[in-house]
Amino acid sequence: MAYPSSNMKILVTGATGFIGKHVYAKLREQGYSVIGISKNGDQVNGILGVDIVKKEDLEKLFLNNRFDLIFHLAAYIPKADSKNYVEELFNCFNVNTLGTINLVEEGLKHKLGKLVFSSSASVYPEYPEKLPVSENEVCPRNFYGESKLLGEVYLGSLSRTHPFSCVSLRYSSVYGPGQSQRSVLPLFLGNAKKGGTLSVFGSGSRSQDFVYIDDVADVTIKAGLEGKCGVYNIGSGQETSMLELANGIVNVVGKGKVEISQEIGQDSRFYLDISRAVEELGYTPAYSLSMGLEVLFRADSG
Repeated sequence: MAYPSSNMKILVTGATGFIGKHVYAKLREQGYSVIGISKNGDQVNGILGVDIVKKEDLEKLFLNNRFDLIFHLAAYIPKADSKNYVEELFNCFNVNTLGTINLVEEGLKHKLGKLVFSSSASVYPEYPEKLPVSENEVCPRNFYGESKLLGEVYLGSLSRTHPFSCVSLRYSSVYGPGQSQRSVLPLFLGNAKKGGTLSVFGSGSRSQDFVYIDDVADVTIKAGLEGKCGVYNIGSGQETSMLELANGIVNVVGKGKVEISQEIGQDSRFYLDISRAVEELGYTPAYSLSMGLEVLFRADSG
């Protein structure tokens, strides 16, 4: 049961990010009293410039606002092409871990009731022993996953000793309008629209769990507004190989060609067990991959 919108104040961090801007927009459409923040802000959309790493920024924000619920979607995602490993590692832990600690500590001073934390499937191994991957198979594949897991652990420990509740959502490969163009799906889509080649490496069986942004935003909001707490996988619950993805995109776009480039390394398979979210959050993904690709293609072409 959702809280009445007139009685609650909501904060969305990372409100200019991919997932954050969709959550922020949906909450406003639903009539909730919501404030969005991001490091640089966005005056056009009413997003305040607040850096969660800076305690003074958070102190100013909370001085005039008491939030019942926070959707904490601010995060630093390392740049894959960066040559400065140390800087990327520092930024991840500074924002994803220390920033989370700063936010919650300030919130608790002002009687924060609940926080929804955006975690990641990167807390799981790249080559899981069992499929689908359940919430119990934790073994971070990189320092981004480690920074997210530390945020989860901190929140879980604090919620056992303080009067607030938390939910951690481990998102798989989220796609849709506004996502990073460095990801495999928009790269494939861009090549197909130009009639180019979609190069699939290895045998083509490497797989991911792709979930559409509207499904993610909807379940994120539901996790905050309803009473459940804990850690949940948020994905489609379906395995999609790179070869299936490439062929699906070519079919939707109507041009482009798929080419298996060469045999390189071991193909990893990955998809999430979403049964806990289905049972406890009532989560039912509305978009199949083919539906999501159709919507995304129309949005990109519009």
